[in-house]
Amino acid sequence: MTTTPEVQPLSQEEAIASLGRYGYGWADSDVAGASAQRGLSEAVVRDISAKKNEPEWMLDIRLRALRTFDKKPMPDWGATLEGIDFDNIKYFVRSTEKQAASWEDLPEDIRNTYDRLGIPEAEKQRLVSGVAAQYECLAGDTLVWTANRGQIPIKEIVHGDQVFAYDEDAERFVVAPVKAAAQTDTRQTYAVRTTRRGLRATDNHPMLVLRDERKPGRQRARYSRRWVTVGEIRPGDFIAVPRQIPEFGVAAQLPTIT
Repeated sequence: MTTTPEVQPLSQEEAIASLGRYGYGWADSDVAGASAQRGLSEAVVRDISAKKNEPEWMLDIRLRALRTFDKKPMPDWGATLEGIDFDNIKYFVRSTEKQAASWEDLPEDIRNTYDRLGIPEAEKQRLVSGVAAQYECLAGDTLVWTANRGQIPIKEIVHGDQVFAYDEDAERFVVAPVKAAAQTDTRQTYAVRTTRRGLRATDNHPMLVLRDERKPGRQRARYSRRWVTVGEIRPGDFIAVPRQIPEFGVAAQLPTIT
């Protein structure tokens, strides 16, 4: 008769320690996290606000919130939080200073990861392109304004076309080149309709909305702007739509009429 020896269950600390590194691959060094400060203090809050280029009034709100946080006692209801070392947490880690627009702009460790995974060269350029025509989120017949060919179905977008992209920092639309285009498998789409416009997209397509996030029982609305997916849109959300496309192209001298 075969007997199975009894195995004592591991404690939480032993289980975490036994995880170690991934044994069937590799692990890159955490370059971005290495320089991040631990803990939550006024100096850390000021550093985070400076890195995000926030206005002075937003920094003031953060500092007031920090003072309130410091005054609050540790909650004693529900699961215990006594084991959490809040001073050992990195509250803000910025992976990169800017989005890569080309393969050469990516950090070396990320390029090495792409190579190890065997990602083809064409796919690499599509993944890192600053503006890519990724219309797996949209129906192929969705019309898109381009600066070089006017309004065309998104399925006809090709490398070299000039499309309009939203620059969040400048809060305006800019002309940007399409670095690559690819079409994926067929997926279910959903109809999103406003008063005068409509769009068909998959549930993971991002949209900029203005949402009323007032607390229950409050009469005054508190709107906040945020990016959500089509699957997260609620009835009553205000969806951002462009009123007009920006001016573009090269100025031309018109002939004088006599």
